[in-house]
Amino acid sequence: MNENELEDKIWKNADSLINMTKLHKKVGGDKKRCFDKINDMVRTSQLKSVDEGKEIKIVRIGTVYQAEFERVLAYQLNMLEAYRREFDKFKKPMFYTDESVIHTEPPLPMDESKIGQRVFVDWKKYKIVEEIEIWKTKSKQVIKTLEWMEKQQRAFFDIIIRTNLQRSLGLIIASVAETRIKKCEDAIDYHFEKLLSDNPEDVHAIRQFYQFKDQL
Repeated sequence: MNENELEDKIWKNADSLINMTKLHKKVGGDKKRCFDKINDMVRTSQLKSVDEGKEIKIVRIGTVYQAEFERVLAYQLNMLEAYRREFDKFKKPMFYTDESVIHTEPPLPMDESKIGQRVFVDWKKYKIVEEIEIWKTKSKQVIKTLEWMEKQQRAFFDIIIRTNLQRSLGLIIASVAETRIKKCEDAIDYHFEKLLSDNPEDVHAIRQFYQFKDQL
């Protein structure tokens, strides 16, 4: 099962307090992968953990009530702010570039047998129409922090999805749903505006991370 299917099964089977082992038995699949996803969902406020004596149990978080929605929203905002503060600790600039990808007219011919080798190109026959710098960092922690932010950002989209579902089921009225969705969208917009304005030397690299993160 893919990530979305795993998340859905965990969510559906956590409607009441249940320990992680029993929850995994209901969900199925790889135990470590299931536990990792449960922990991710706790961190992104889809589930919460409850201490019951010596045992920790899991239950999904319902955000039908306004107070619960506001609590979840505030938690996510605080987490994103904490990750931005982590960025403040890194030496600037965090990224460098020493290579690029070029697009030409006409397109350069591709020869799979020569990938990774230096090849002769008669540049008189080609016009460079675009050059895209490839940004890299020597710090694994920079990438980890961006990946943590990415997971936290997805939590806002999960809230939006659940809000639309609650509206469809008639659990909340349309105006409440629209207000909540707007708050989530504003939170995401503010986060990116703040992240980029606080790191002007790394703006292009951060944008590239979200477009082509595997190239960093």
